[in-house]
Amino acid sequence: MTVAEAGVWRNVLSPDRKEREAALHYARNQLAFAEEHGIPCCVNVAGSRGQRWDGAYKDNYSQETYDLIVESVQDIIDSVQPKKACYSLEPMPWMLPDGPDEYLQMIQGIDRVQFKVHMDFVNMINSPRRFLFAHEFIEECLQKLDGNVISLIHEAAPGKGSLDFRLVLKSIDRHLSKDMPVLLEHMNSFEEYAAAYDHVAQAAREAGVPIT
Repeated sequence: MTVAEAGVWRNVLSPDRKEREAALHYARNQLAFAEEHGIPCCVNVAGSRGQRWDGAYKDNYSQETYDLIVESVQDIIDSVQPKKACYSLEPMPWMLPDGPDEYLQMIQGIDRVQFKVHMDFVNMINSPRRFLFAHEFIEECLQKLDGNVISLIHEAAPGKGSLDFRLVLKSIDRHLSKDMPVLLEHMNSFEEYAAAYDHVAQAAREAGVPIT
């Protein structure tokens, strides 16, 4: 069994200096924990420039904030110097990175081998066009970010959303490593997780995609 990720979920961009320093300290510790325990992915959101740690603020998209994101991720990785664990940012609809092109720019700006992509399609489907062309958008994400993905999320309970998981799993199988973790999250009981897994497993069988 593989533990897919270690979470941070702290605001490393907080305007409050003490909160920001505490969040950075925690993020470094979580990345070190992931490295020590063989967890491939340590994940956080980029952070917000307001009171709420994951909130929507206009300043989230400023050049200054982009520079802070780059500096904070570089600081976390350089402080820990992991060899196996990677640090990643979960995309959000109202902060960077909010699309594949923004994520590519961030990969180039951060310029660290141990910075990888936490692929959450749903959080980047943040417009009617992306919703209506969801599968095409997912394929675009996988094509552009191929080789940089360390973890992958499906947000809605499978079978209750609008994604065709046969197409999604075929794209994942075509572009990503065969042992890439695909996470199911935000269900409320073991029974709901079991039902979600069964739905995805059936879609995989129909698509001819092997799962473990």
